[in-house]
Amino acid sequence: MYRTLKIKLDRSNELIQTAKLWNAVCQDVIDYGFAAHDYNKTRLNKATYKDLREKHPTLPSALHQTARDQASDILKRLKFEKKPYKHLLGAVRFDIRTMKAFLGSGYCKLTTAFGRLRYDFQLADYYQNQVFL
Repeated sequence: MYRTLKIKLDRSNELIQTAKLWNAVCQDVIDYGFAAHDYNKTRLNKATYKDLREKHPTLPSALHQTARDQASDILKRLKFEKKPYKHLLGAVRFDIRTMKAFLGSGYCKLTTAFGRLRYDFQLADYYQNQVFL
């Protein structure tokens, strides 16, 4: 079973640079999808993946994929009524391919533009009594 958790991490230059790149890729996919009036993930991938990998070569492929998925979800949710804008320092979506959390030990490993890095965190009190620890 998978759960969605919000984990607050200390700011680091590597995370900030990764967030900027990820959000730029997400916005580029949003721009294309909005202009093409398309939110299909497969078609968005075929139309944007190669150019975005060349434009942002330091961002790992898995993060390109999550950015595309996020852009598709945003476009689908708004139904093209208005053009969405992804803030440069907005949240980044990590999934099973890009993050491994060790809740009991209080750290996680994230895929970033600088490789796989370890980050310590303090688990919120709300999660302390949960079964998944």
